Order: sequence, then C-alpha cells, then structure tokens
Amino acid sequence: MDYDDEQTRDVYAHYGLTMYLAQTLEHGIVNALVILRLPEKDKYTRQDIDDFMEGRFQKTLGALLKHLKSEVVLPSDLESTLTEALNRRNYLAHHYFREKAECFVTRSGRDQMLQDLQSDQQLFEIADEQLGKALTPFREKHGVTDIVYEEEYRRMCQNLGIAP
Repeated sequence: MDYDDEQTRDVYAHYGLTMYLAQTLEHGIVNALVILRLPEKDKYTRQDIDDFMEGRFQKTLGALLKHLKSEVVLPSDLESTLTEALNRRNYLAHHYFREKAECFVTRSGRDQMLQDLQSDQQLFEIADEQLGKALTPFREKHGVTDIVYEEEYRRMCQNLGIAP
C-alpha cells in the first residue's frame, strides 16, 4: 500500500472514529435524561427505562439537546460546547465528503482533513466529559456513584466473558 492509499484509509478511519464519538455523545445525553429521572426512580421499572431510552435513541442529536435543555439548566460553557458539537456532527453527517471532495484528492488536503477530524474528535470527547461532570453531583446525590458504575461495568464484562 502506498502513502496515498494509507492516507486515504486514515481519513476514512478517522471519519468513522469521529462519528462514533458523536454517537457516544448522543448516548451520553440519553443517559443524562435517565439520570434526571433518579429522584422518581421508584416509579419506573427496568422496562420503563429501556423503553424511554429506546424512544430517545430514535431522536436526532438536536432533538436530544432540546429535550435536555427543557429539563435542566446547563452551565453556559457546556451549552456552548454541546451546540458546537451539534453543528459539527450535522456538518460531518450531511456535508463533509461533498464539501471536502477537492481536498480529498491531494496529500495536503487529506492532511488538513485528518487534522480537522482529530479536532472534531476532541470536541466530542470534551462535550461528553463536560456533560458527565455536570451531572456527577446530581447522580451521586441519588446513589449512582463511580463505584456503582465500576461494579456495573465489571458485571457487564463478566456477562460477556471478557476481562474488565
């Protein structure tokens, strides 16, 4: 495989990773919406929670953000980061390769695409981290501590037959 082929493969790989991280953020928002229901957790069965989450997973990132903002006041820096992430996700999903067609045919263009995709990856990771940090006091107040997360992770790994 020559350099141009490797670089092209890398662009596709980084695009895939970037979109994966955008979806991870979407999942984080759905988790946040579940966490916001913790004060009334005794009202819900596991099936209620699964149904709620499934309904949210059918929504767009924009609709999820709107739903989240209707339920909780977000710190302004988090709201700004989430809005930027929404705009980048929509650009990547709907316009990216069409608008980058000329860049994609040159080494320097692909280099720029890789840099931009890595920047987007950081944006989605930062947005997800900020969201998690903003909700930590709320979830801990209702008994969902980091220890509970770790125990659930270990349980899931054990059920899958893999090492944590």
